[in-house]
Amino acid sequence: MKRISIFLIVFLLFNIPVFAQTQLQPYLYNTKRFANERKYAEAIDEISKAIFIEPNEIGLYLIRADYYRKEKNTQAFQTDIDTAFSIVNKEIEADAKNAKLYLKRANINYFAGNKSAVSEDVKTAISLNPNDFEILRGSRRQLTSLGDYEESLKIANKIIELNNSN
Repeated sequence: MKRISIFLIVFLLFNIPVFAQTQLQPYLYNTKRFANERKYAEAIDEISKAIFIEPNEIGLYLIRADYYRKEKNTQAFQTDIDTAFSIVNKEIEADAKNAKLYLKRANINYFAGNKSAVSEDVKTAISLNPNDFEILRGSRRQLTSLGDYEESLKIANKIIELNNSN
């Protein structure tokens, strides 16, 4: 689980605008500190303050959901997962050709344990933007996490091929 938390914080930092990161930094720092001390209720309080500032940032909901899971609060966990899905699905509805949004949803699906949905979102992301390094790397990472090493290797070879052609 610690690996998931670190992954979520890194994911979050790469997806929040710089201005918002500055505002959220104290809350994220405190969240991480409390989580390292296994004080999940306090970590939840801190990340909730960050959500108040950035209510449409799905990564924040996933971090909080992870702490709810550790606190064995399945109802709150599911509420945050549902909120994250709601946000990304609205974004997809508004911009259905944006491959990055499908990778965001794949991340939520992975976190929620919806393995088949992860594969579908990854396939959609690649079909929308088959030559984008970021999309390919994110897709490869998701497929590797699922244990789909054959597809992950195909994507890795495509990345190498695209890199060699540039």
